[in-house]
Formats: sequence, C-alpha cells, structure tokens
Amino acid sequence: MCSDFYPSWATEAPTAAEQADMLAGCHTVVRVGTLMTAAGTGAYRVREVMNRIGVALGFDCIDAEVTLNSVIATCHRDGRMKTLVGTVPAVSVNAGRISAMETLSLSCHPGMDSAAINARLDLIESTPPRYNRWMTSIAAMVACAAFCFLNNGNWVDCLSAATGAGAGQFLRATLASRRLNQLGVALLAALLASIVYLAISGLMMPLGYDRRHDAGYASAVLFLFPGFPLITAALDLARFDFTAGNSRLTYAVLMLTVTAIGAWIVADFAHFTLEVTPPLPLSDSLLLSLRLLAGFLGVFGFASLFNTRAQVATGAAVIGMLANTVRLYLVDIHVPLQAAAPCATLLVGLMAAVLSPRLACPRITLSVPAVLIMIPGTTAYRALVYGNQGLALESFSNASQAVFIVVGITIGLAAARMLTNRVWAFEDQTPGMAFKRRG
Repeated sequence: MCSDFYPSWATEAPTAAEQADMLAGCHTVVRVGTLMTAAGTGAYRVREVMNRIGVALGFDCIDAEVTLNSVIATCHRDGRMKTLVGTVPAVSVNAGRISAMETLSLSCHPGMDSAAINARLDLIESTPPRYNRWMTSIAAMVACAAFCFLNNGNWVDCLSAATGAGAGQFLRATLASRRLNQLGVALLAALLASIVYLAISGLMMPLGYDRRHDAGYASAVLFLFPGFPLITAALDLARFDFTAGNSRLTYAVLMLTVTAIGAWIVADFAHFTLEVTPPLPLSDSLLLSLRLLAGFLGVFGFASLFNTRAQVATGAAVIGMLANTVRLYLVDIHVPLQAAAPCATLLVGLMAAVLSPRLACPRITLSVPAVLIMIPGTTAYRALVYGNQGLALESFSNASQAVFIVVGITIGLAAARMLTNRVWAFEDQTPGMAFKRRG
C-alpha cells in the first residue's frame, strides 16, 4: 500500500524522476524494516536501522510503526512524504542477519542510491544459515543440559534433558524448513522432547536412578522458549512502544503456552509426578567450577541456536557465565531470586555495551543468550503442574515468582540501556538520528 502527501505551500510539483526516486527509496527503507523485524529484533533496533538507511537515501526522517508481522513507514523529504506498508511473512530469530543489517546501516553514507543498498540487501537475504539442523540439535543438547545442571539436575537428569532437547530440536528444524505452522511445530517438538526424556530416564531406573526431577523435565523443552521475542517485547514496553511490545508478548505467550501444553500432555498420559530437584552434594570449589563451565556452554549453545557467529557466541558465553554465577551466588547467600535477577542482568547489559563494539555486533545478540539461562523454566513448570493438580496456592506462588523474575530480568537490561544509551535515557528521541538536546 502506498500514499503520497504534498504540502499546500509547495510551489512546484515534483517531477516524475523525483517521484520515482522517492518511491524507490521508500521501498528500500521498508524492505530494511521487514528484514530486521523478520530476524527477531525489537522495534527500537528496527527504527534505528531504518533511519540510518533513510538518511543515506536523502530522507529527512522516517516515521515507522513496527509490529510483529508488519512495518509501516512514512518517509519525509523536503516537505513531501510517502507512506508504504510492508509485511513480515514469518516470525523467526536470526542474530546473524541482525548483525549484518546493522553493519550495513553503519557503513551507509548520504548520497547512496537505492540500487546499491538493495544489492547488499539481496546478499544478506540470500545468506544461508551458519548451522545445519544437526549442528543446532547438538547446540540444543548442550544448552539444555547446562540449564539442567544449573538448576541442580544430576547427570541422569542432564543426559535425559539433552537427549530430549536434541530430538525435539531436530524435529522442529525439519518441520520449520517445510514452513509448517509454528505453534503446531512447537507442540510436536515439545511432545517428542518430553517422551524422549522419559524414555532415557526410564532406562536408568534399573541402575538405581529411580527419580525424575522437575529440573530435567523442564530443561528438555527449554530450546522452545521464545527468549528473543520475550526480551525484545519487554524492552519495547519499557520504551512505551505498546504496539510492538504487545504483539511480540502475545506471540511469546502463545509459544510458551503450546510448549507447556505439550509437556503437560506427556506427563499426564504417563501418570507420574516429578519431584522437586534437591541441591547437588558438591564441594563449594567444584560447584563453582562446574557452574562457570555450565554457564559458558549453556549460553554458547543458545547463541548458536540463534545463528550467531562463533566469535559473538563466545562473547555472549563469557558474559553469561560471569553474570549467572554472580546471580547464583546471590541466591546462595539468600538474596531473593527477584532481586538477584535484575542485578545479574544489569551486569549482562553493561558488559554487552562494552563488548559489542569490539565484536562489531548489536548488543542484543550478546545479552539475550546470556540471560536465557536465568529464565525460571522450572518454576513456571511447577506452576503448571500444581495448577493441573488443583493446588491453587502453590500454583499461584510459583507463577508469580516466575513473572517477577522475568520482570526483574527486563528491569536489569533496560537499566543498562538507559545508563549506556542517551536515546534510551531520554524521551522524544529518534533511534538512528542525532541526539536532540532539550533546554
């Protein structure tokens, strides 16, 4: 859809060539917005890149409205404006594309034409994923096993969770390549991951391991957790961008609900009750070492699932390893989880702000994987189980704790943005444009 506006004070109508150039430029800006949105980043980052490209194409500014599956842009030039609407065909997460698009926007300069920018967009859009389905399945295994350990899972829990996650991720990648409905794919992947977890843990029972813990079962489906949409939704809402934030939050809640339903169906059909995971009987020094290792491997695995290049995934892993170990230490000294989470994610945001220029990547590709291992997946699963058993008080207690922890994670990341980015700290600032001082 396209609309034009010419001011009444204009003395001369634009020539056909000027109209064609403006239309081509606006198409390019909207294409940039849809590619960024389809890669899973937040509305703030989308507008920032669109404005940089718009300045390079000679526009005065770009007014953009971004939702989960559409981008509406009004391009301004010399008192004239043109509005175009672009649609996002599918929701996904592609940190590699986010980095490539930001690199493109930073390298553009005034005077460029649409053809040159579109040629580079063609190259970015046609770039295949870095990792095939086998590699992402291994990444899911590593990430979910690490998450399981960090939630006190023993080696049987970790092995069962890893195997279930690997099988579920392989199925998800296979079905997603055929463009099947995402909710249906998530449900099938959660069912398979849960079944495989029970099968592997069941094989261990003759060896004397006759307990199935909630940390392992919840970890088996963690690869389905919509971390990018949830975090970007929260950050958009922190900037009062309700259109983008609410649409992403709705998507994240739908994915979470379907994943939980899949895990619940298997548990209910098998007629078993998971036990609360007890603390691991390890010395302080060994526990600290294993937490650092699990934190690094877990974040690296999650980052790889998002198509992040190895150097950036390593940087995110170092950040997550340090910040999550601090969070667990705070919990060990009886700091409430709701308070430990924002402290740790504030540290994640500050470290990401320092490291992202050195790795030439957006900070979101560092911060989101680093905070995923802090997500209260086990607590949320307990809320579901208790609710299904009719234990309303226990269900509400766990659900409210999970919500407050997620809110705390968002507060920490938003605070880090406000401390390190003036456009975030002040209202009425346009992403990607020069900072406007207020008297």
